[in-house]
Amino acid sequence: MPPKQQIDDSSRVHTDPVYWHSTLIPSTAITSTCSGSFSSMGTAEIAIARHTHLELYALSKKNQLERLDSMPAFATIRSIAPVPIASVNNESTVDLLAVTSDSGDIALLRFIRRGGFSDDTPSVTSGGTWIIES
Repeated sequence: MPPKQQIDDSSRVHTDPVYWHSTLIPSTAITSTCSGSFSSMGTAEIAIARHTHLELYALSKKNQLERLDSMPAFATIRSIAPVPIASVNNESTVDLLAVTSDSGDIALLRFIRRGGFSDDTPSVTSGGTWIIES
């Protein structure tokens, strides 16, 4: 019987396949919705949570639903709810948005509007951003 040959594995490069996954199209399924006055006093707006994105819509004078903002949450959103703020000197204030994630965290968000509405018609270009309320 011939002797066994030993193979030197030190010179071989072992490369395991690397898999990378990225969602190019955001989820269209709605996780949670709520209504409130998030951008300014007396406005009727709808906040929509779509798995990992948060969207804000408003009803224009033409009775069309227009998106004010859409932003990634960098987490899986479980539920959202409006949080009315107590008024000072009987002045109305905007609502905060409570957002819970799959990790059990809760955040209170305030929507800050960029620009303004032209003819009281919201548009995507006027938009805004959500900030965490401390």
